[in-house]
Formats: sequence, C-alpha cells, structure tokens
Amino acid sequence: NAGRLAERAAQSATTDSAKHDLQHFAIRSYSRSNHCFAEVGELEWSEAEYLNERNARVTWAKMQGKHPWAQLAWKATSNYGTSFTRWGVWVLGTIGLFSLFYELFFRLHWLKPMEPGTPAAWIPVWSGLYYSVNVTAALGLVDYEPSNVISQGIVIINVLIGYILLGIGIGIIGRMIKSR
Repeated sequence: NAGRLAERAAQSATTDSAKHDLQHFAIRSYSRSNHCFAEVGELEWSEAEYLNERNARVTWAKMQGKHPWAQLAWKATSNYGTSFTRWGVWVLGTIGLFSLFYELFFRLHWLKPMEPGTPAAWIPVWSGLYYSVNVTAALGLVDYEPSNVISQGIVIINVLIGYILLGIGIGIIGRMIKSR
C-alpha cells in the first residue's frame, strides 16, 4: 500500500518538491513490492505492482516537465510488455492498414516491378497483404518496389513500425520466459 499512499500524498502535496519526492517514493515502493512478490512466487501480484510502477513513472516524468512518449506508446501497444494479445492486435492492425496502402499504390502505379520482364501477378487484396507482411517483418521478399516519394515514405514508416513491434514482441516473449 505504500506506493498507493505515496501517490495520493503526491497529488495533494502543496510544493513541487514534495510532489516529486513522494512520487519517486511511490515508484520505489512499487518496484520493491514487485520484486518481493516475484521472489515468493506470486507472479500475478508481481505483475500488478510492475504495472503500477510503470504508470507511476509516467506520472513522475510529467512532473519533471518531460513527456513520456515512449512509455505511453509502450503502454498502448502492449501494456508495458505484458499483453501479448494487445501486441498481436497492433501487429494485425498494422499489417491490415499497410496492405490497404499497398493495394492503393499498385492501382495508382506507384509500385513497379523490381525486375524487367514478367513480374509476379498482382492478386487483388492478397498481394497487398503479402507485401505488407513482408515489409512489416522487414524480410524484403517482394517483387515490386515503390516508385513514388509518397509510397517510398510509407514503406519506410512501415519498416520502422515493424522493427518497433518486433522489439516489443521479443520483449514480451522474454518477459514471459523470465516469469515462468
């Protein structure tokens, strides 16, 4: 309860220094309880305290005048690396969104065959999905290349998002292995 009490006290504190110190105390309390629960094998309680600690860190960063963009993105995509389901929804959503882009780009002739001659046939919907999975996973197993500045920019964004999602996925799996 020390973390919760410290957070409540930080909200009602009158000076910035007191708010800062109390919020920092909340983070330390959540961290200690996370480790204590993990040591005795109470993984669900440990996970709850881990999430409390992460949320307290976001609040603390805001108190310091910093905006925790990375922390909030991590929370949105996987609940700080604890939700495989949420991460999977983001991966599928990313693939779905970019497959629509690639289907549009093909129809606008912004995707050109990489090799002259006979390229692989573009199958509506399927080829856009295939292209999106390959670019998101950064495999590069595609027969078409972007030929327009906009389509090139979208491919770059897709690759960067794919790398971020891959990193988050590896982190989730590592966390799952560590906690088992």
